Amino acid sequence: MIGNLLLLALALLLVVLNGFFVAAEFALVKLRHTQAVGLAEKNGWRGRLLLNVHAHLDAYLSACQLGITLSSLGLGWVGEPAFAHLLQPLFDTLGLTPEASRLTAFIIAFSIISFLHIVLGELAPKSMAIRRPEAMSLWTAAPLYLFYWAMYPAIWLLNNSANALLRLAGWGDVEHTSHRYSREELKLIVGRQQPTGSAPDQDLTLMSHALELPELVAGDLMRSRDHMRSFRDGMSLADVMAEFAESRYSRYPWFDRDGEEVLGILHMKDLLVEIARGNPTDDLRPLLRPANLIALET
Repeated sequence: MIGNLLLLALALLLVVLNGFFVAAEFALVKLRHTQAVGLAEKNGWRGRLLLNVHAHLDAYLSACQLGITLSSLGLGWVGEPAFAHLLQPLFDTLGLTPEASRLTAFIIAFSIISFLHIVLGELAPKSMAIRRPEAMSLWTAAPLYLFYWAMYPAIWLLNNSANALLRLAGWGDVEHTSHRYSREELKLIVGRQQPTGSAPDQDLTLMSHALELPELVAGDLMRSRDHMRSFRDGMSLADVMAEFAESRYSRYPWFDRDGEEVLGILHMKDLLVEIARGNPTDDLRPLLRPANLIALET
């Protein structure tokens, strides 16, 4: 009887250990590097240890996987016999045959172990880690660090075996290097943000447009000539100033007389400086700055 109770206590301990490694794994994956840096600055040695663990994510995720595997195997080894031996005398008193008693005890024990393993050893720790990755990472970092170094030979062997297998398959080493959001993920994040105010948030709009730039070419952003304010050869100073007074832009493209070729860009401040200095402004072409021309497909 005492032996069965010890096995039962060991089974419950293995469930807790399984939950610990599951929580540590999900918390480390959920935790961002910037969060780890902030925790290191605020939580002393525990935070610094967490930052070190998070910086070697591949190795410590392997430690979590090893811990989960060992806990699950151990639970299957001691859990079912512990519960079955406790339940079998109850069914013996009900007059069941030894075979039926053992089978019934096995089914119930297996169901109990499976329930505890899934709920307490998997689902609950995973949900806790996803909801509070910072707190869970701080809590699990130190024990995980000790477990990693205690099991380092086994972890090293498993990692190198996996890397060798993947190299044979042409996939390279086992890596977890994708800690950055892709452009598509950033677009989804920005799109889900709620603007603070009645008008659309300008910052969110700016970020959304910036993320769309790689999908555009220069022709998509081009404004047709009919919708441009521009100057041409032959325009007098009075015409130029009248256009400036109406549109009030700081820069204007300068075309030839036919409006086909861009000769340069007139910066109005250059013209105003010349006027203020009393310099002749009969010919404005010397004031033009070079125009940067790009192809529509750029």
